[in-house]
Amino acid sequence: MISLWGEAASPREVNASRVTAATGKEEAIQVVTDLLWWSAAHGYDADDVLDAAQARFEAGL
Repeated sequence: MISLWGEAASPREVNASRVTAATGKEEAIQVVTDLLWWSAAHGYDADDVLDAAQARFEAGL
């Protein structure tokens, strides 16, 4: 996932593959899912975690 972040942070090539973009999206979904499972296993409410993450994202943190 970290390597995909590097690709997303840099300008995309004109011939960027849709398969790569789809794979990146699926990997991002899997990471979020894994973090939600971890949060639940440690007693955190998934909605609270997602709300906090969304707020930080929107604030640019």
